[in-house]
Amino acid sequence: MINLSSAALHFVSLGEKMRLCVYLLLFLGSLPCLSLAKSTEAIFLDIENKYATIDATLHLPKQPTEIAVVHAHTWSNLLAAFPAVGLAEKGYAVLSLDVRGANKAQGQPDEIFEMFLLDVAAGVQEMKDRGYKKIILLGGSSGGPLMACYQNVAENGNAAFAGDRKVYKFPGFFEQDGRPMKLPKADGLIFRNPLNGTSDSFLNRLDPSILDEATGKKDPALDMFNPLKGFNPKTGLASYSKEFIRQYGSAQAARMNRLIDSAQRRLDTIRQGKGPFTDDDLMIIRGTRARLFYADMSLGHGAVPNLILPENTTAIPKHDRAPGHYALLGRVQERNASVRGAVVYTLRSFLSIRAVRARPDYNPLASTLKEWGVDVESTNNSTVGNMMHVDAPWVLFAGTADDKITCAELIYSAARAKDKQIIVLRGATHGITSVDPARFLNTDALRELMVGEISKWIDKRFR
Repeated sequence: MINLSSAALHFVSLGEKMRLCVYLLLFLGSLPCLSLAKSTEAIFLDIENKYATIDATLHLPKQPTEIAVVHAHTWSNLLAAFPAVGLAEKGYAVLSLDVRGANKAQGQPDEIFEMFLLDVAAGVQEMKDRGYKKIILLGGSSGGPLMACYQNVAENGNAAFAGDRKVYKFPGFFEQDGRPMKLPKADGLIFRNPLNGTSDSFLNRLDPSILDEATGKKDPALDMFNPLKGFNPKTGLASYSKEFIRQYGSAQAARMNRLIDSAQRRLDTIRQGKGPFTDDDLMIIRGTRARLFYADMSLGHGAVPNLILPENTTAIPKHDRAPGHYALLGRVQERNASVRGAVVYTLRSFLSIRAVRARPDYNPLASTLKEWGVDVESTNNSTVGNMMHVDAPWVLFAGTADDKITCAELIYSAARAKDKQIIVLRGATHGITSVDPARFLNTDALRELMVGEISKWIDKRFR
């Protein structure tokens, strides 16, 4: 029995309050007169199997089906998230699950990326145990690298974690008797505005002007908010030169490599019994919201032709995003937050979820692996690196009002699967909302369009 009294709510965390609200909505939705959707049913599940114990919502269509979609994200609560109901209305079972990082603030210090895979495995196995014959993974944003890594490990086993270049040495998954544990494979993948990787996303936003992690000493020549480098304080917008972008990327790579080296040295000290703690330690990282895309609206256009909807044309996509984040309207307080704000990790969680090696020629605008300058084999959380080893078919949706068009092209350029596709949604933001309903489809129409295209893609391959 869930106690929803004000006294009980007073002593639970914000994340737990969100979960209780979801439970209540799901309970109300189960009542005949208050159903969430006339043609679907939502059931809350406590799933427990050999892989993990997770919370999930199972969205069931009106008619029985053999096709199931498993939906997850690394830290967001997805129990009632888009597009589960829409896909259930199209005739598929949808399991929206919460991994162990759900309901936590992004950048929670104890995250270990690889452990999230067991939560996805628990969801996939649950649907297989229920008799579904075809399983498709769905991941948006950081759910992209999560699902890409999961399928890589499911197809290739613990070999996916191997390699001397890995900055975080994850041993793999094993049964209680020591045998390698096999994760149940999915039959296809769907991405919605995925990150290149949780580590590359961090690298791409890392403020390279910070020269000293302890004091925060900066190099003004590498400050994206320096008017001498193309930033306009009055408008909050910028026009950066190619040379500045080149220097910026190179300095981002250098700072990331310094952070990795420092974390590994500190862990070695702990292993030798000389650290302040016996297992791990904290690291504070300044300046993690300094992405050039936030200020320069000339950046982020596509480089190769792709299908664009609803126009139903094939062309090089141009972005429609609005100025955002810390460059918006030149607000000084928000700009300062990009360089004065900080995130906190443990040494291990940083190496697992945010660290990736990059070369001096790192290009933050790259849309192909050749020009990127990132060592995708140095991390387990790279969508690009994982999809280089995945054979299952996949489709990727990218919104023109998001900043992930080049991410989509980069993933596509490196992916091994023969059956792969990018579909661009005109006017769609990161969460598939309309950036401007007066110019583009409204949010409901955009989401219906995406769900319809997913349905076509699934039916063509698996129905």
